[in-house]
Amino acid sequence: MSTSSTQYAHKAAVEAASAASNAEAAVSSASSSLWDRASTWVSEHKAAVYTIAGVTLVVTGAGVVYYTAGASQGGRSIDKNGEPRKSKKERRKAKKEAEDAAKSPSPKPEVAIPTTTNNGMEQHHRQ
Repeated sequence: MSTSSTQYAHKAAVEAASAASNAEAAVSSASSSLWDRASTWVSEHKAAVYTIAGVTLVVTGAGVVYYTAGASQGGRSIDKNGEPRKSKKERRKAKKEAEDAAKSPSPKPEVAIPTTTNNGMEQHHRQ
């Protein structure tokens, strides 16, 4: 019994060690195979990799320029006259004032009209 139980224990220990080393090999080969597959794909598709990298750099650079240009103006955009664009509230207020000015009749300016009298002296009448 001691020989067979010893052999059985030894066989079980060898199988356990073998299973553990196989598990480690599977983990390392899975991660290395993923790396190998990725590096193989990159080496086969260099044009696509360089295109993606170039587009990423250009878009990032444009975003930085857009962000910094907006920050220097206090967040206001520029209108076609080159002046900072008014806020929506300011534009509505100006539009309302323009409409109010158009609705209310403006008072006629007083204009002095020169006239001559019988003795040749000018007199000014206000209308």
